[in-house]
Amino acid sequence: MFTLQNKKLLSAVILVIVFTMLIGACTPAEVSTPEEIEEEVVEPEVEEEEEEEEVPESSDEMYTLKIVTWPGPESDAAQKMVDYFNENKSEEAGFKVEIVLFGRDQLWAKQDAIMAASSDEVDTFFLTSATAIRYLQFLEPLNPYYADPEVNVWGASPDDFMSGAVGAYRIDGQLWGIPSDVSCHFLYYRTDYIDELLSNAEWQETYKSVCQEQMGLELEPKAPEEWTWDDYTCASYFFTQAYNPDSPTEFGNYTQGKVMGPTSYLWTNALWSYGGEWFDEEGNPTFNTDAAKQAQELWTLNWEKGLTPPGSITGEYSEANEALKTGNVALGIQWNAAFNELNAEDSPIYGKIAVVATPAGPSGHFTYNQSIGYGLNKFSSHKEEAASWLLWCSTEEANAVYAESGGVPAFTTVLAAKSEENPMFGALSLAVGNFGRAALPMAGYYQDIVCENLANAWSGTLSVEDSLEQLQQECEDEKESRGL
Repeated sequence: MFTLQNKKLLSAVILVIVFTMLIGACTPAEVSTPEEIEEEVVEPEVEEEEEEEEVPESSDEMYTLKIVTWPGPESDAAQKMVDYFNENKSEEAGFKVEIVLFGRDQLWAKQDAIMAASSDEVDTFFLTSATAIRYLQFLEPLNPYYADPEVNVWGASPDDFMSGAVGAYRIDGQLWGIPSDVSCHFLYYRTDYIDELLSNAEWQETYKSVCQEQMGLELEPKAPEEWTWDDYTCASYFFTQAYNPDSPTEFGNYTQGKVMGPTSYLWTNALWSYGGEWFDEEGNPTFNTDAAKQAQELWTLNWEKGLTPPGSITGEYSEANEALKTGNVALGIQWNAAFNELNAEDSPIYGKIAVVATPAGPSGHFTYNQSIGYGLNKFSSHKEEAASWLLWCSTEEANAVYAESGGVPAFTTVLAAKSEENPMFGALSLAVGNFGRAALPMAGYYQDIVCENLANAWSGTLSVEDSLEQLQQECEDEKESRGL
């Protein structure tokens, strides 16, 4: 029987069903809120599209090459050359250039790290003629790029460089770099003192007397460009007050003795002129020779006889300049870069300093020269652009800009054209052109060993003979350990 209780239960069920339907019927009206949110989300996307449209499709910037060099006058000149290129040549080339400076004391370590990582962080590396051979595995040969007219749009040729400078980068038939600056050694001398010597009869008599007493030689005073090492030594005695109390300088010369690779090359001018070599034709070290002994005796004499200040045993470039500027010495074998400092208008010896090629020996006249330069990173992601930059650096236009900016380019024509503005340019062109010679590339492996052992005799630690014997042995050991 259908009771009242059942009726009440049925009514409750009906109410629940109706309530549920009412809720469901109201749901569509609630959905409008998400639709409004979607419209709000779309608005930022429209704004982003508008921002992207503000950048033109043709706005892709040219690639900027990164070239490594070290701080100093070279980088100052290089920056001006880079600025000139970016302003006048980048549109034609399709790229720009930027200098990367690592610091003189950090450059090699940082550059080595980039090489070891096979990184394209930089596009060209900093090189020197004495160290380039160490980095061949990280460099790209330049020969194919010079021969490719699509890359060599400048019509450049490496043969336009001084042969003695670019030759250091020619290894195993390939060109692994180009020189940016050329350096050489000069004989520096005080013109006021030498002029007096060549014109004052009393000075001349004293000069001949000193030479006879100290060297057992009869020598007449002569112009420095005609000097042999005997003339250099005699003049050093004459301008040392211990041997000539009337000398205007306390010491005759400044001989650099600091134990570092470049010092060994100063000594090499004498080695070559006495007929010596660092290596024989098979690449074996050859330091235990009569020629090396003569050169070592010549250099050691400067400290034994007090012809150079005692402190010069640990001195180098800066100390040599200071000794010349203060009037402490009359002569010295020094790098060409020193001339601009010594002959600057604010220098105490302005107009009183001159340079000529280093003295001659029995085997002839030789002037050591080297260069710094650039090599192409084989891991660069833009090798053709980097090669094109290096090729532009091979043109007379680029080197003229470099010279005007304070650089010393390995370009005879440029140096000659600028010689009136800077007399050092003309002297360098003559010295390197007539007597210039660079060390073999493999010398970079041995330069520190050479100087360390030479200095053993200069300081009196070992005899001349023992220093050379030890030098020979250590170089042979180095050759074997490197598998050279």
